[in-house]
Amino acid sequence: MRIVPVCLLWVVLAVVAVPSAEAGMLDSHSSEWAFDLNYTNQTSTATSTDVNFSWGHLIGQGYAEAGLSGTYQRLDDKTAGGSDVEASIAGPFMAWNWTPHSDTASGFLQAGIGVVGGDLHRSFNYSLDAALGVKCFVGNSAAVTLQFFYQRLGDTSVSGGQKEDLDGVAIGIALFSGRR
Repeated sequence: MRIVPVCLLWVVLAVVAVPSAEAGMLDSHSSEWAFDLNYTNQTSTATSTDVNFSWGHLIGQGYAEAGLSGTYQRLDDKTAGGSDVEASIAGPFMAWNWTPHSDTASGFLQAGIGVVGGDLHRSFNYSLDAALGVKCFVGNSAAVTLQFFYQRLGDTSVSGGQKEDLDGVAIGIALFSGRR
């Protein structure tokens, strides 16, 4: 899949090229609400829909962020005899924002852990995730986000439990609230 390395390159370039300014988006707000939606059509085998949301509290001058995230996933299996799967993942995350004083954009690195529920809980009971991305600010209380993410689903209920690695690119929006 060629699109993932190309998108990762754009994310890295955007993070490196982000300028710093004196008064910015992240250091003047106290909360961030982020949303993204992914839809994947896997030709004749399946389609998947992921809805992700998070709330983060911006700490100090906005460099650090801690909060809660949640995901709803639905996999529609198109194969003969296949079954559809729905899942939810919820848990805490931490993020580091490179340039919270910028009024144009900020790169970020994020990591989280989650508990898996729904149909997917039959195979996995935890999720570890990491993301590298950029927030491009629009106006004084919103941003468009682009991130490359990695996720590992695993099972701790048995020794040597099943694991599944996922990666991709997500585009979403972030809304900022609470003035400092």
